[in-house]
Amino acid sequence: MESVACILCGSNNNHAVLSEKGRFGLNVRNVICKKCGLVYQNPRPSAEALRLEYASSTYHARYKKVELPSTERAKTEYYYCKHYVDFLRRYCDLSRGGTVLDIGCSTGGVLRRMSELGWKTLGIEPSHNYAEFAKIVHGLEVIEGMVEDIQLPKNTFDVIVATQVLEHLRDPIRSLNLLRASLKDNGSLLLSVPNILNPEGSYRDLFHDVHLFMFSPDTLRLILFIAGFDVVDYKCQDGHINMIAKKGTYINNPIMDAFLPADNWKVVRRKLWWYSQFDWLLVPLQKLKKKVLSFSLRQFTKSIITKLPGGDSFLQAIRHLVLRRG
Repeated sequence: MESVACILCGSNNNHAVLSEKGRFGLNVRNVICKKCGLVYQNPRPSAEALRLEYASSTYHARYKKVELPSTERAKTEYYYCKHYVDFLRRYCDLSRGGTVLDIGCSTGGVLRRMSELGWKTLGIEPSHNYAEFAKIVHGLEVIEGMVEDIQLPKNTFDVIVATQVLEHLRDPIRSLNLLRASLKDNGSLLLSVPNILNPEGSYRDLFHDVHLFMFSPDTLRLILFIAGFDVVDYKCQDGHINMIAKKGTYINNPIMDAFLPADNWKVVRRKLWWYSQFDWLLVPLQKLKKKVLSFSLRQFTKSIITKLPGGDSFLQAIRHLVLRRG
């Protein structure tokens, strides 16, 4: 384990401890910087320890509930990735085609969807089993390894996707610099990270041993700005921040007050305290909201279609088509 300073403002030993425990009861110490409000793990595992963790089947068995990739898992990821592509579609003309890079591509859900739209695809995946699955089963081009260890071509990609990735990286700013260099001047970056201000699930499961950072919309915008990106838009949904950014200009020593409200760290800590006290109520409400929204849309659509002549046959044909495509 190693002790680290805040990567955003450089403050050292100017933090407050948020938690000493993480998911699965593991010893994970997370702190919040009193200057900029960034939440990060301190001390944290070494680079080699993390590399071995991501390459092992233990990580996937613990967090994805499956030790090895499967067709069923690939179907789930394929369907889940639809909302990433839909969000990207708002700001990019996906019909024109291009080249996309997916960092931490897993079984290739995003890459498969982009390939269906006529895009050239490339993935990076640290797990040998998942990289091989994406290559062999879905015929995707995937590089096995960590993004910070791979020499990426310059000015090549129209879109770079990194969902549920940035919180795992030891040096997110350096990694974002590498991605910026690989992105075309008019290219887009899509990020998705857990939202520390609006967590999903129980408070005792909030901090993970492999999550080195936890971001709010403000700290995520700032880290992108430091790395030379301009944020186009973002959306907070289901405990995550989905953010679109374009290439911007580098600015040395940015004025943090322009990004962060006064006493930002106290705001974050206060919200987490309330969540820790009332997650017994908030978590069931989150689940109820999801079920109501999902049920309402699904059942309303189904009720309309079944009333039409041949509606039941149409629904069966759609189910059959979806299963074949998955």
